[in-house]
Amino acid sequence: MSSAERSLETERLVLRRRREEATASLGRIRAQWDEHGFGIRDDFFSTFDFDHLISLAFPGNLASHAVMRKIGMHRVADAVLPSGATVWTHRLDRADWTTA
Repeated sequence: MSSAERSLETERLVLRRRREEATASLGRIRAQWDEHGFGIRDDFFSTFDFDHLISLAFPGNLASHAVMRKIGMHRVADAVLPSGATVWTHRLDRADWTTA
């Protein structure tokens, strides 16, 4: 294959490559959105008629606590699991929920 054949790009091929790159970027953005809890929070309140959302995390799980704070939750109590381990309970009330 000659170098001219390898470098041949039509407008359609260029657009297809850009669409694939954009689709991959959108997938990464959606994954990050869900990873950070916003998607779950919004889906929960949009889908169900509950008045609050709770989340449990072990005290040492700092990343989970940071995500809960970012999505608007606040720590309300400690709970003891049947195993004897303590977890922190965080809560977000529907009245405090706002969509971005």
